[in-house]
This record gives sequence, C-alpha cells and structure tokens, in this order.
Amino acid sequence: MNQNERMPGAKTRREISAQPEVWRQVLEGAALDAGRLRRVFAAGDGEETLFIGCGTSYYLALAAASGFRLLTGRAARALPASEILLYPQAALESSRPYLAVLFSRSGETTEAVRAAEALGARGDVRTVAITCSPGTPLPGACAEAFVLRGVTEDSVVMTQSFTSMLLYAQYAAATAAGRTEVLADLERLPGTGRAAVEQGRALAETTVAAGRPDTVFFLGGGPCYGLACEGMLKVKEMAIQNSEAYHPLEFRHGPKALISPDSLVVYLATEEGRDLELPVALELAGLGARVLAVTERPLPGLPPQAQLVLESGLAQPACGALYLPFLQWLGFFLAQAKGLDPDRPVHLSAVTRLDPPA
Repeated sequence: MNQNERMPGAKTRREISAQPEVWRQVLEGAALDAGRLRRVFAAGDGEETLFIGCGTSYYLALAAASGFRLLTGRAARALPASEILLYPQAALESSRPYLAVLFSRSGETTEAVRAAEALGARGDVRTVAITCSPGTPLPGACAEAFVLRGVTEDSVVMTQSFTSMLLYAQYAAATAAGRTEVLADLERLPGTGRAAVEQGRALAETTVAAGRPDTVFFLGGGPCYGLACEGMLKVKEMAIQNSEAYHPLEFRHGPKALISPDSLVVYLATEEGRDLELPVALELAGLGARVLAVTERPLPGLPPQAQLVLESGLAQPACGALYLPFLQWLGFFLAQAKGLDPDRPVHLSAVTRLDPPA
C-alpha cells in the first residue's frame, strides 16, 4: 500500500473517481446478459414490478422504479425491504402477481434476504436479485440473480455500487421495452462520465471551501427524487451533516421556513420539471440560501459558477448516473472539512445485519 492509499478518504476518493470505467464494465456485462434480462423482465399478466432495498439501496430502488415506469409504461414502485417483512398486508395486494427486484451491494443485508424469502414463499412473486457480490445469501434466496461485473467497492459508504446497479436496472428496463435509443444512451455514459466526475469534484471542493452550511437541502423530482435522497444520505453518512431531500415544489409547503444564509440547496434539474421547479430554486436564492444546480443545460437566473452543466446529450433517465458524482463529492469534501475520514463513517458498517453473525 502506498502513502496515498493510507490517507483519510483514499478508498472513497478512488471509488468515486473510478466510476466511468466501472460503468463500462457493468454495461459490457449487461449486454452479455441481455437475453436473460429480456426474459426475466418481460411483462407478466397483471404484474406489478417492485424495487426493494435498504438504505442507499432503497434510494436506488426509488430511482429505478421511476425509470422503469418511464421506459416501459408498466406499473412499478419502490419499497424498503422492512415493509415487506413487517407490513406485508399494507405493502402488497393479496391477489396481485409481482416481479420483485431486490438490490443489495453485499448480498447479505438481513432485511433484503428475509424479504426475498418471504416473497418467494407467496408463490405468485418472481424474485430477482441485483447485487455486486457473488456467492452471497441474496442471490440464493431469489429465483433469478444478476451479479454485476467490475464493481470493487471496499468503502463502507456506497458510491460506485449505487450508480452501477442503477445503470444495470435501466439497461434491464430498456431491454425489456425494446428501447434501443435508451440502450444507445447508456452505452455513451462511460465516455461522458469522466467530465461529470471531474467537474463535480471541482464544484464540490469550491463549494465547501466557500463555507460549510448548517443544512444541505437536495431537491429533485421524478427520476431525480431518488437521487436527491441519495445525496442527502451521502452527506449524513460521510460528513455527519444535517441534510434533507424533497420534491422541489413540495419544499414551498413548509420546509422553506428552514432556509437561512447558512443553507445550501442542491437542485437536480430535469427538462420536464424546470419550468415550475426552477422558480423554487430562485426563490430560495432570494431568501438568502446558496443554491447550486446539476442540470443538462444551463439554467437562467443562476450564476454559471453555481451550475454543474452536464451537456451530455442524454435523455432522462439514462443521464441520472451523471448527477451522482457531484453529490458524492459534496459529502466527501464536507467530511474532510470537518476533519472526518470518509472511509470510516461514524457508527456504520459495510453490511447491516439484524442478528449478529454466528
């Protein structure tokens, strides 16, 4: 191990930076899996697709479910795995068949494994695991399993595993729907990702250097809501920092009372939402908050230096992974500014278990 590898945050820094190459390997694997993806994700009669996870993987499920609906036009929603275990009658209809897609980086998260077992026991649920770890309990608990290639994440905090499993789920949806134009967009992501990683790092570092906020608010609607939630979690995990996530228009219904000059607002813009959502961001800037935007094309009214303009040419939801590196870097640099090590988040471990290991 060289000296750089021993520096605080070295693993997390490396794993955020390496995402474009990881995406390339994940997408190459998805192309090899295309035939099985087409079969597994084919529409069943009356079937609803559930995307299920815990923590980061639940926020991934929110983004994946939104993308699945957009790409296939089929019913889909996200649930925490604990809802399946504790409140199945509230979460599921007794007479409806389901396709249940369970995400877990480690393949060992207790709630995810138990949810897969409970769903499989119903007899009318097709269970599918998407994980980064072969030979773990979750793939064995599901009828089908897809193990991503190329994801080697040693850190406690999930970064490249989130974006990689999101891309894989989007590839599966586009394959099932015959959306060849979306598959083409996804194949372009690794080539455009390097700029997003580097520009996101520069903006995050500059933002933190200008002053640490007391609260970070993430605003994102539609396919970006799950991403906003993930940004919130990255700041909590790495920086032990107050952070919240909202749909942009919902922020006007009470939460904007929290805005002060010590607030940082990160707005994740979409083409569909910008006409009504951008005025919210501008209003918050007028109330004194620092406002940053991640956007595909420049937004009027915000200073250029407060915008990460992707200009990828990719449509939603395929470009969603490009939003994440900035959010991850923001948590990283906020942690370092507080003297914390992003590789060693407080009270957290890489695998969450309900019971201690034997």
